[in-house]
Amino acid sequence: MSLQFDDTYSSQALIAVPNLVKRGLVGTFFANPGTDRFKSYSRVWGEFCPAHQQELANHTMNHIGAQDYEQADYEIGECARYIWSVRPPGSTKLQAFARGGGTTWNITSSQMNELLNKYHCITRHSLLSCSTDNGVDAARMTSMADRAISNQEWIPIHFHSITEDGAATLSIKEADFIEFLDYLSGVKDQLWVGGYISVYQYREERNTANLQLLENSPERIVLNLTSSKDSSLFKEPLTLLTEVPTNWDVCQVTQNAETTFYVVQESSICMFSAVPNRGNIILSKARTPKIVVHPHDTTVFKNEKVIFTIQAIGSGNIDYQWQQNGVNLAGAETPLSIDHTTVSYTHLTLPTN
Repeated sequence: MSLQFDDTYSSQALIAVPNLVKRGLVGTFFANPGTDRFKSYSRVWGEFCPAHQQELANHTMNHIGAQDYEQADYEIGECARYIWSVRPPGSTKLQAFARGGGTTWNITSSQMNELLNKYHCITRHSLLSCSTDNGVDAARMTSMADRAISNQEWIPIHFHSITEDGAATLSIKEADFIEFLDYLSGVKDQLWVGGYISVYQYREERNTANLQLLENSPERIVLNLTSSKDSSLFKEPLTLLTEVPTNWDVCQVTQNAETTFYVVQESSICMFSAVPNRGNIILSKARTPKIVVHPHDTTVFKNEKVIFTIQAIGSGNIDYQWQQNGVNLAGAETPLSIDHTTVSYTHLTLPTN
């Protein structure tokens, strides 16, 4: 499922972004970087969103359409260049695109397609405009999520502003919006809420993927994953399931000199991620404890608790030791819930018995 937000309203910066980040969800924000509305919260869009895996999309520079090809090139191209400039290094140049509603473009369809190809823009689609005046409430949005789960279907929906009463044109009630996000947070094990371009990449790669088994021994499994898509643009990891030897409780997966660790599931199945066209994938049994989920900086609302989580895998029992300002905290539980302070972890130990 993809949650899209048009026009970078202030309510998106103040309500949507922090509530998505708080719940570990991702939104796609269709930006107009040349507008005053965008500039008023430029640090949210240009710094906070990229740092917290929120996706920016091309809604043109000023949301004014174009009188000719030259202006169209500027409106689409300048917005694309802004988005590329704030994305983390190594990100794809692909970006979702939607021309501003109610705007006029005095160019031909072939000229528009030429510009979209030039700037690696993918025209978005949406199955529901989420606004109170459109009869949409929490129950309606939740039903769309249920449909995505039941049908294994990609359901993109979009929002404009978020207001307390939903009275503004194209706005959604804040209470309905928050209730919907809470529901999505509760079904994350069943439903991927991804950025529009992330889901687009995944689907395109999956539909053109080829997986080869190169080696299968008790010590290691070697696979090769390829796709016919352009690897300079299509970089989304695919999820793979592989049967491994029954004595593997933790699987070490190495691709392109990067190693990740995964807990082996029931029936000796390892579920892991790999990117097509990045070389051989080598799976082997992990023998030492490894941290697979690190604590990280977390944004919460004022006066709320902050929760830091760590996950490690390995043979035997693993002890966790949390510290506050270099001093051990009582207990070794994870996750750790605290009020208004900073905590760091220090080490993991693997008992010898």
